[in-house]
Amino acid sequence: MKTVIIAILSLLLLSASCNKNKKCLRGYDLEHSVSVYPIKESYNVGDTIWFEMNFSDTFNAKPL
Repeated sequence: MKTVIIAILSLLLLSASCNKNKKCLRGYDLEHSVSVYPIKESYNVGDTIWFEMNFSDTFNAKPL
């Protein structure tokens, strides 16, 4: 009985898996605001640049 259940589960998993005809991967476009400090016209090698990102508790994800 145990082997029959394993065989049935295996067949179900194989039939539900991804193949060339199904689109299984999903991509999302996430946008976050970024602040850069210090604000300069140009930067030199060795300059310290700070990036500040504000992550909220909720965000919108747009499917690609």
